[in-house]
Amino acid sequence: MSQKSPSVEASEPVVAPDHFCIVVDDLQKAIQDYEALGFTVLPGVQKKNSGNALIGLADGVYIELAQVPRTIMRLLRMSRHIGLLSLLLSGKRAMMKRIVLHWGNAEAGQWIDWCLSTRALEDSIATAQAQAVPIAPLPFTFQRPTADGGMAKWRMTGTIDTGLPFLIEDVPGYAPRVPLTLEHPHKNGASQLLRVVVGSSDPKETLAGLSVICGIAADNDRITIRGVDFIVEHAPDKAMAGPLELVLSTTDESHAGQLLDTRLTGGAKIRLESQI
Repeated sequence: MSQKSPSVEASEPVVAPDHFCIVVDDLQKAIQDYEALGFTVLPGVQKKNSGNALIGLADGVYIELAQVPRTIMRLLRMSRHIGLLSLLLSGKRAMMKRIVLHWGNAEAGQWIDWCLSTRALEDSIATAQAQAVPIAPLPFTFQRPTADGGMAKWRMTGTIDTGLPFLIEDVPGYAPRVPLTLEHPHKNGASQLLRVVVGSSDPKETLAGLSVICGIAADNDRITIRGVDFIVEHAPDKAMAGPLELVLSTTDESHAGQLLDTRLTGGAKIRLESQI
């Protein structure tokens, strides 16, 4: 992999599209369904009644299929109805508030959350706070052992507005958070993320928040982050704002223009378009 020159690195946005989460009821079935759609699916953490699997793209973006134990999902939904959110107002607990808002509304097959990576998490937090974008001020730190005996380590924090993404930063000096094998080709030719349609009850506010977090000017209905268009649409009936559809490029013209079978995606909308 070639190294970017310092001038190129400095001119690029600090943030970049990272990954998008879909909640599933049965992880093994979801893996089989996505493989039937032509994706190479890499199993991640596997536990009884929970776990995840990853669908990686050539640009480093990936889709995460996540199964959460039903008991936890029920607790999250209950939390929304008994006023627990009023207790989750500051510090690290603010990230929990985001989790309850997103996952407490989760239905199988939905795009449930999305993430931007950052090279400077504290700076991103400070910028958001200075511009009154609600964000959890203290990041969580996570780590896990890798298959080769190393250790992956990363930090993340969440915007409280459910129309905005959470932020993640890989800690330098540790193993990659996602394995390099995510670059394996897909039978359907899926290659890179082209476009994301985001639903919001207040598109203007969502675009303004994205502009602050990314340090990029937004157009009337979209913002472009590292070459990926994020189009914000009004979605007043959507309980949880966030991704509505992902559009991926494909090198296989026979799949170009195809909306993948939602019976196999569980309802999540994924569209393939020609790279040309």
